[in-house]
Amino acid sequence: MPVVQVKMSDECHKALKQWSAFLGVPMGELLYRYARFGFHEQAHCCSWMDGTLSYLGIELDKGSEKPCFGFRCNICSKRTECRTGVYQGLVEIPEQIQPTVTAHGKAVIGEMRKAWPSHKKQCSSSHCNEAHP
Repeated sequence: MPVVQVKMSDECHKALKQWSAFLGVPMGELLYRYARFGFHEQAHCCSWMDGTLSYLGIELDKGSEKPCFGFRCNICSKRTECRTGVYQGLVEIPEQIQPTVTAHGKAVIGEMRKAWPSHKKQCSSSHCNEAHP
């Protein structure tokens, strides 16, 4: 597997190190997840990225069309089920993590929960409608 070296400020490195320790995930794996989250989310909005991933034979995560997809996946208790298409709901934050969610974060999640069913009904993308595996 190829290795990518990344330069970052000391402050950013410290934050990455602390966040990876909090999650119990190696720093390299965490950076890989963020890159992958970005690629898969972008593919829903950008034909170039969608075409590139398709050309490379990279299937999109089954949950990547959801509004909660991205950094929230790192703490979601349904992460594996969602990525494989088994879980159809939105982010589920474990009880031990809930105290860290800010008022803004709670509001955003609440807005997602309200908007998602309507979006799924109106979206013509095969990623959002019931035809999505």
